[in-house]
Amino acid sequence: MSKPFTTTIANGIAEMILDRPPVNAFDTAGWFAIAAEIDALGVNDEVRVIIIGAVGKGFCAGVDIKELAAHPSKIVEVNKGNYETFRAMHRNPRHHGITFCCYCCADKIAAIVPSIACTVRVEMYTYIHTYV
Repeated sequence: MSKPFTTTIANGIAEMILDRPPVNAFDTAGWFAIAAEIDALGVNDEVRVIIIGAVGKGFCAGVDIKELAAHPSKIVEVNKGNYETFRAMHRNPRHHGITFCCYCCADKIAAIVPSIACTVRVEMYTYIHTYV
């Protein structure tokens, strides 16, 4: 499986775009890949700010219920991948510079990650690029 996101780095800004249509629901491998990428960006000297954005119908629908329906025993593994993603954000060296931006529905992002211990800004993409 290819990565369920793309990442670019320019001018100190790492932009990780979640892209698993239609609703950005991630399977076990996807959650671990997202966590590994956030960890790698956090120790990259070229990165000052990490923007995590999404395309599609929503920022992130969570776990892929189709995977769990086909393999119910994966519940522990997919939850560990999800935990690793939140750990990567919370304990990231750049955690004060992680911004969440949903291009299609910025008004809904606050409901998805309200307890993350990093800077969560709900702003449109163009404003974020002028802000950082």
